[in-house]
Amino acid sequence: MGLEISGVSVRFGGLHALDDVSIDARGGMITGLIGPNGAGKTTLFNVITGVQRAASGRVLLDDTRIDRVPAHRRARLGLGRTFQRLELFGSLSVRENIRVATGALPRSRREATVNQLLDRVGLGDVADERADALSTGVGRMLELARCLAAEPSVLLLDEPASGQDDQDTARFAALLTSLAADGMAVLLVEHDMELVMGVCERVHVLEFGRLIASGTAEEIKNDERVRVAYLGEEVPA
Repeated sequence: MGLEISGVSVRFGGLHALDDVSIDARGGMITGLIGPNGAGKTTLFNVITGVQRAASGRVLLDDTRIDRVPAHRRARLGLGRTFQRLELFGSLSVRENIRVATGALPRSRREATVNQLLDRVGLGDVADERADALSTGVGRMLELARCLAAEPSVLLLDEPASGQDDQDTARFAALLTSLAADGMAVLLVEHDMELVMGVCERVHVLEFGRLIASGTAEEIKNDERVRVAYLGEEVPA
């Protein structure tokens, strides 16, 4: 179970934003998706969530094909996503932000879910603070809590460690590990290589819209193509 992307291509005019990309993110695992800026990572997320239509390929969520399903229905089928830019209701409290996100749940479960999520992501002490008063790192945790409120089976995270300090990132890594332990599939786009290599069991690497490598974190770290394309190293001839 989880997410499977097969042969996805996206073209913007003559530009191949994605070229025959096939990756997966399995339940119970944290999977990394890395690459330089402009590699096609966010475009792939947009295809998965229905924001961008692919020229070809298919997307399966828990063995169900969803690439022809409207974007709003994909969330109800178990797909959750966060964005590079924080998407919070600044004038609402932390608790109210999470409560809004429980709208698809039965009324009888909503308040209990809010309290459970406040505890799980460690936001109980700031539950009544306005979202626009939070630091970026704490805001990232709130964004994740709101995403979890819909009870997704697959979680897409687009640069979630941006703006976090070392302590925030350590807490975030522990939370991701616990979510995967619960059976969730986590697909992580991130430039913090220490975080990626520390929590991801498998990593996919994009460059100019093409998949250039897939493997364990250790395999990716030692892959010469990745070291040249993304990690910025010069490999001797």
